[in-house]
Amino acid sequence: MEKEPASGHDRAGPIARGRGIALGIKSVLSPSISNAIVELNSDGSAIVRSATVEMGQGATTIFAQMAAEELGLDVQKVRVTAPDTDQSPFDTLTAGSRSTYHMGNAVVSAARQIRGKLLETAAESLEVSAEELGLKDGKAFLLSLPERSITIPEIFIRRFGAPGTTITGEGTFQGHAVKSDPETGQTPRMTEHWFAGASGAEVEVDTETGFVKVTKLISSADVGRAINPRHCIEQIQGAAAMTIGFALFETMRIEDGRLVNGSFLEYPLTAFNDLPREFISHVVENPIETGPYGARGVGETGTMALKPAIVNAIHDAIGVWLTDMPITPEKVLQAIRSAQGDPAGKVSTL
Repeated sequence: MEKEPASGHDRAGPIARGRGIALGIKSVLSPSISNAIVELNSDGSAIVRSATVEMGQGATTIFAQMAAEELGLDVQKVRVTAPDTDQSPFDTLTAGSRSTYHMGNAVVSAARQIRGKLLETAAESLEVSAEELGLKDGKAFLLSLPERSITIPEIFIRRFGAPGTTITGEGTFQGHAVKSDPETGQTPRMTEHWFAGASGAEVEVDTETGFVKVTKLISSADVGRAINPRHCIEQIQGAAAMTIGFALFETMRIEDGRLVNGSFLEYPLTAFNDLPREFISHVVENPIETGPYGARGVGETGTMALKPAIVNAIHDAIGVWLTDMPITPEKVLQAIRSAQGDPAGKVSTL
């Protein structure tokens, strides 16, 4: 008589249901360097130049927001240029959830140089100290009496005697790390900072076909400070959608040293039908002192804990551990049959 696998969270016919949670922590790439150039035009528009590649993560929006915040501009007045190896300042790379933190710090530093020059000239014009002034809505104003103000175009006239010129700021940010002791493996600072994320998953496992469906997903990410909360949510959701594919079906098949599924016809990606019916995302804010306005990266934070959460949920459902990614139906059936003491009932795996 076959032995049933351990009882799971819930069972209805061949469908077993389970829940799992997991936590993840990751270091940011360290050391690395980012440079940025910000240009303010006399009409109150600004340009941000960086080598960060916009690949859907929202970096250009974030940099525009940061420059606009420092210069007191509407974000629509700030343009972020696309990288150009002939003209863009240096950046180590666009990866590792480092752009908001590293390049963001560089952008803020460059914009603050311009801010200082604007307030210096505005203070001379308004006959007050620069510390008494703020920048907002394209003008410098007296904090104690906002009606006393001077616009950015007027500041340019005051500073240069003519319109049409540009004020430029250049910012550099370098993350720091200390190499580990070769004897002990210890270091007082192995990374600039850490990412932390958590995921919870509910799954349905068809014990007859081995098919796994993620029915509910909860993802939380510590973003330091959410510069753009909507983008943070979208990053968490996008990371989860991508990682579901890594967990359940994405794999590169090599035969005789050659990749045999090297096109989207043979290599499956996450589709809408693969996403959970219920998806909850949480943005956790614990500002980091060294980040721009307290921010750190978010992209990878939503990926770290998802795969182990799914594995834990499958174990909760059918009582067996799956340790080889992706968790294909063949691997699930093999694990179930092995748990039932049926090694002869081997199922071919991808």
